[in-house]
Amino acid sequence: MTEKEINKIVSENLNYVKSVANQYKGKGVEFDDLVSEGTLAMLMAARKFQADRGTDFVAYAGPFVHKAMSQAIDKQSGLYRLPKDQKKFAPRNADKAVSVDAPLSANKPYTLLDILNDPDVKIADDTLNIEMMKKKMAESIADLLPREKEIITKFYGIGVPKETMAEIAEDMGSNASEFARYEI
Repeated sequence: MTEKEINKIVSENLNYVKSVANQYKGKGVEFDDLVSEGTLAMLMAARKFQADRGTDFVAYAGPFVHKAMSQAIDKQSGLYRLPKDQKKFAPRNADKAVSVDAPLSANKPYTLLDILNDPDVKIADDTLNIEMMKKKMAESIADLLPREKEIITKFYGIGVPKETMAEIAEDMGSNASEFARYEI
């Protein structure tokens, strides 16, 4: 195939790339970036495509496009994935998390967040429990990646002034939708 034919087949199938990008929308990568990744993958597929084999181009290029978009999302998120067989055994941070907004007990109206923000709080019966919960919260946060730790501490105001997700995203040069998974 000539370069002109390759460009033609890619431009004719841009709607396919956009439809695939719509499927991956909201996963931490901008729509335009997904389209760019998909278009580059389609261009690479077009260069390898052999029309004489009787395969439809979109059927051939589809896996290239999906893989490129998935890799872009994985790269953007910065998280490493466990193999499927290990995933079911690995504890998630959400499984170990202590809710900072939930009341400490049924008959006590204060929350862990109230206590974390006010170091002078003294409650006779619960002082030991509070210290243990502070320690547990510090341990849980210590296990996080530095970026996650910064997001959680700023959002819940743990040791720093409380900020909204939009403010945190702006500080970190990102968008708020990327941080939605950190809200408990």
